[in-house]
Amino acid sequence: CLRTNTVSSYSEANRQIQKIFTHTGIETPHLHPSVVLQKKSQVGADCVVAEGTEIGEKVSIKRSVIGRNCKIGDHVQIVNSTLLDNVIVEDGCDIKGSIISRKSVIHQKCEITNCLVGPGQQLNTMGKYKDEMIVYTVDI
Repeated sequence: CLRTNTVSSYSEANRQIQKIFTHTGIETPHLHPSVVLQKKSQVGADCVVAEGTEIGEKVSIKRSVIGRNCKIGDHVQIVNSTLLDNVIVEDGCDIKGSIISRKSVIHQKCEITNCLVGPGQQLNTMGKYKDEMIVYTVDI
């Protein structure tokens, strides 16, 4: 049982799921076999990447959880973050300490630090977001 009342504790709980399953005898690979990983990309051993996700070239993912069917462009850095299902992260983005909800699109060269991004959001190209909760009314 974990209390997840902060972004960092929520992210940590998501990372610990793999360890919890391992202790119960259920093997879960940190990279699902269907994940498409391009050249020179790195996914840390403490990450979990779900099925159907595509990861571009020269991507670095550390201490993060990536949901199903996400698309991550080239030259992206994701650190200590959680991306829920069907998130698109375009080329050159930098995401740190954030939670990105389902069906959101992070356009090129966005910098996101310590943010909560609601479902279906579209973040502007070259946008800089820090310590924000980004939630607008959107039909999903």
